[in-house]
Amino acid sequence: MWIDADVLGPPLPAGRISPELRDRQALATDGSITPLPSAGSDTERDEIDMRLVVDTKGDAKGQLTMLLRGRTAQELAEALVHIVGAERQRALRAVVLSWVPFANIDDVQLSSSEGSWQIALRAELSIGSYAQIEGTSTRNQTWVLPGVEPIHSVFPRAFTTTLGAAYAGQGARENALAIAHAVQYHVRRRVELPVGASIARMPGPFDTKTPKLEASRKIAVRATCRGGFHPRCSTEPSPTDRYGLFVTAAHKTDDAFLSSLRIKPAL
Repeated sequence: MWIDADVLGPPLPAGRISPELRDRQALATDGSITPLPSAGSDTERDEIDMRLVVDTKGDAKGQLTMLLRGRTAQELAEALVHIVGAERQRALRAVVLSWVPFANIDDVQLSSSEGSWQIALRAELSIGSYAQIEGTSTRNQTWVLPGVEPIHSVFPRAFTTTLGAAYAGQGARENALAIAHAVQYHVRRRVELPVGASIARMPGPFDTKTPKLEASRKIAVRATCRGGFHPRCSTEPSPTDRYGLFVTAAHKTDDAFLSSLRIKPAL
């Protein structure tokens, strides 16, 4: 049984593995080097569920539910022991804004128990002009629904960026690429459109798998637009001869995740 106890905040339950330790090598007391367990990788990722309703003006209201695991959740759980009141509310709002930086946070609540090894949040959102309008005349107008940035830093400073900006800014490397923080999450986004609106253009499905980076995006359109985003960026050091493969996959992932959805509003 693997026990990952050397973490900030509450210890992980037996059998749980920090995302930052997956794909790493362990040095045993007898001198042998073996890979750390990788079981349960899909159950350790962050889960983000976003449900929005767009009105006829392009404004949106909805809910965001977050279940955070890994080092980010451990650091946040440690901080929540010491901050209360207005400071805690500001910290929780910053966590939500790391995923929807353009939103107004109407309400946010910590739904996980105190001292939990994972952090669960629920937030009520309102987003003005969520659907960006293109075109001058009413008949030729098109709404543009944004994609999702691939990397989200939640704590201690909230910001979003792309894989290319974070890890692929160099044309070549002289040493191996090492990523300290694992990027592993699954986003479910459901956008309910107003009556009469239709899909004008949507991105196709995307799926890439490399030794360093795995990512996929899927979109389904019924009465609502449903999108799933699932990246996995390993912390295993990448040799210099594989850096070009990682850069290519990173740029493709950025393009796929940021691709927008175009809607024809009701006349």
